[in-house]
Amino acid sequence: MQSDKVAALLEGLAQDNVKVVLVMTGGGTEAIASLFCGGGASRVMLEVVVPYAKKSLESLLGGSQERSCSPGIARHLAVKAFCRAVALETPPQHAVGVGATASLRSTNPKRGTHRIHVAVQTLFATTTATLELTKGVRLREEEERIAGQLILARLASSCTSGKNKNNFPAMPVDLSSEETVTIHTTTAPLSWQLLVSGEQMIVDARSEAVLGAEKVSEAETRQRLIFPGSFNPLHEGHRQMASLASKIAGQPVEYEISITNVDKPTLDYSDLESRIVQFDAVERVWLTRAEHFTEKVLLFPQSTFVLGADTFMRLWDPCYYDGSTSKMSEAIAFIAEQISGFIVFGREYKGSFCDPQSLSSPSSLLNKCRFVPEAEFRTDISSTFLRTCRDK
Repeated sequence: MQSDKVAALLEGLAQDNVKVVLVMTGGGTEAIASLFCGGGASRVMLEVVVPYAKKSLESLLGGSQERSCSPGIARHLAVKAFCRAVALETPPQHAVGVGATASLRSTNPKRGTHRIHVAVQTLFATTTATLELTKGVRLREEEERIAGQLILARLASSCTSGKNKNNFPAMPVDLSSEETVTIHTTTAPLSWQLLVSGEQMIVDARSEAVLGAEKVSEAETRQRLIFPGSFNPLHEGHRQMASLASKIAGQPVEYEISITNVDKPTLDYSDLESRIVQFDAVERVWLTRAEHFTEKVLLFPQSTFVLGADTFMRLWDPCYYDGSTSKMSEAIAFIAEQISGFIVFGREYKGSFCDPQSLSSPSSLLNKCRFVPEAEFRTDISSTFLRTCRDK
């Protein structure tokens, strides 16, 4: 039987025209029963996805994940849910994505902590809640119940900007006196909201809310020196590449981070915040929705791009063009026509150093390249390695 509080929650969400997609793994399925066992769910809930197996989760998120139960995974799932809600024709301002991941008591005792991470993604903010359970004092079904309660509590919290915010019931979570829920919220400036909603393709990462509503002019992005990347994290190798590229081109480097990516999950606001703060205040950072290079060259016409050899090779890899060599050839010709040039650095690739001068580059791109020799630059540090060390 659906509780009165859950019924009131669904009614309030419906009155605010909120549409929800819920994605969970590892636990919390009691939230599904609570939401759907009574009436009213059809006005609010669009979809529930439970990628429980490892391969299912990896398929949903676009590849192998370094950890399956973490705040980052919860946020990735929440963003995936939010994007799915928008894809189902929900206006972005009414879409809510909820992502949950849990590591709970199981048949084989876990060496790590029992924990639950729940993230909520809206157009306006990314919120993550983390709860570490006292280990060994509850049965699996009791931990499942708490995970479900936490999901419902965080879903209720997404309504605080709606017209019925004072009418939502407090959703209880049965915690012991030693347990607390840690909450982190990143509120998005207007410029980020316009980017996520698709109203703009490019914004200045540090623009103020009012300025963010103004469309970036082509004059601001033409003939620039652009260093695209995820910068997760920004490291000394990036710094050295930027410094050398600036000397070669005779102009300052400007960084570009795309919130959408062919190989990686869409970035949430917490991700954006953590990456932008790595850069000095005087450095310009652009946020875009340009997941393909053909989109980047349109946003930065007649610009020079700074690339590592591994990224450079992807420009003529058919797998990034739906396996079509004809699409690849068309894209390469288009890129070569639009850019001023490339400055390409060697990088470690599949266990060995890749010298960009040794690559079989398409001639139309080769004529646009300045290759930096290994004698001038070599560093084998990588963001992947640094993330692995950080997360241990």
